[in-house]
Amino acid sequence: MKTNQKTAGKKKISRNAPCPCGSGKKYKKCCLNKEQAPKAVPSSEGTFMTYGEVDALSTSQIADRLQEMGIPFSQEQFLLQVEEMFTAERIADHWWNQYPVQAEGRNKDFPWLAAWVLWERLAPDKNLPGERLMGLIREGAAKLQARDWRSACDIFLSAWEVLKKKCRNRSCTLDYLEKQFAGLFFVNNFIQDLGLALDNAAVRDPIYAQKRLQFYQEVLETFVHEDADMIHQLRRAVADSFGLLGDYARADEEFSRLAHDFPANPWTYIGWGDLYGFGPNATDPIRAQELYRKALELAEDPFDREAALERLEDFS
Repeated sequence: MKTNQKTAGKKKISRNAPCPCGSGKKYKKCCLNKEQAPKAVPSSEGTFMTYGEVDALSTSQIADRLQEMGIPFSQEQFLLQVEEMFTAERIADHWWNQYPVQAEGRNKDFPWLAAWVLWERLAPDKNLPGERLMGLIREGAAKLQARDWRSACDIFLSAWEVLKKKCRNRSCTLDYLEKQFAGLFFVNNFIQDLGLALDNAAVRDPIYAQKRLQFYQEVLETFVHEDADMIHQLRRAVADSFGLLGDYARADEEFSRLAHDFPANPWTYIGWGDLYGFGPNATDPIRAQELYRKALELAEDPFDREAALERLEDFS
């Protein structure tokens, strides 16, 4: 009996097994389709069906094949599901649960890949499936790693536009979104990475300082039910953004409100002091030191105390 040289010696990996790359994601959600929609149709000898194979089919061919598997396809109903759900896999899971789907072997992934392809073909602009968002976030993370701050911002912000739109007509929390995108990416990490990219781009380019302000304002509007620490961090970033844009009166006003709402948080006063003590508005070192001393009085955590002390020492 002849052995297929292409597959000999290769260990078969279950599509639901952890990806061997060490990402912690399922294989089918990671390196199986890592190329993100290749246009060339791969060899039918492969163990798993790929996005490229399904994308090579026409929309009517995909619908006919779903029908053959026991999944009645209606474009109108499908677009309603696109609006409701966050990933193509969620739609496929719904099909598996609702209909007597007949799919064996390589065909088991066809409903999921079909939902992914049809989503991208039929859905309105800026409504991408989570699988595609994962690709954008990976691309942005690569730019972030390379310290290409502006490119990272541009890519991340395109992903944020999609996420923001999905949350527009529903009450979203980070915990809720983490469940929707489980196995693809972590929403909280994505928001932090985008914030980091904007923080670095904003000090180099006023255009990104404006984008930074808008982003933090939008996150505040989107996630109104998060814990106090996160709300404080976001509001402090908003106040700081006004300072970066040269609107020091508005920045001072925002920090004053922050001190009213979070009087015991030392980082309110550290950020406020930075407004007067560093950067182009470093015109009132006495006021900055007063604010740092207030932060030092409130600080209980060693890290917070060190942050206030370091700033005071810079003046001495």
